[in-house]
Amino acid sequence: MKKTELEHFKALTDVFLNSITRKNYTLVSTISRFLYDAYKKERDKAGHKPVVYPNSYYELIYKTIEELAQLNNRKFASIEKRTVGGIWLLGELQGSKISDNTYTWLWRNLILAIQYEKDNMILDHWETSHQYISYSLGFIQPD
Repeated sequence: MKKTELEHFKALTDVFLNSITRKNYTLVSTISRFLYDAYKKERDKAGHKPVVYPNSYYELIYKTIEELAQLNNRKFASIEKRTVGGIWLLGELQGSKISDNTYTWLWRNLILAIQYEKDNMILDHWETSHQYISYSLGFIQPD
């Protein structure tokens, strides 16, 4: 990722987090769609290799989970699903491989949800993880 793209991503992160704090649902939703595409672009770029996102991508998700956990607002349920649920990091049934770094951040995100005692976030995480495993594992032919 180019340095200017990363700077724009960080600026957009600040606007996104501020919009969550201010409960600006329209802006959060709009930026969320853009961010989904940014994560997808990184997965597509990785091809068949494990996906390693720039650190600011992982940090955005962590900070978003922290903001959402404190707000306790179900209007942001779709954002919770994308962040702590792992959709931004894993994709949706695309079969992207997980890097060690991504795996570590998935666990950090889950631990954060546990610390805030957010059962809905924890369930989002396990739902997406289960789907990822179910669709990523190849079928084993019985002998």
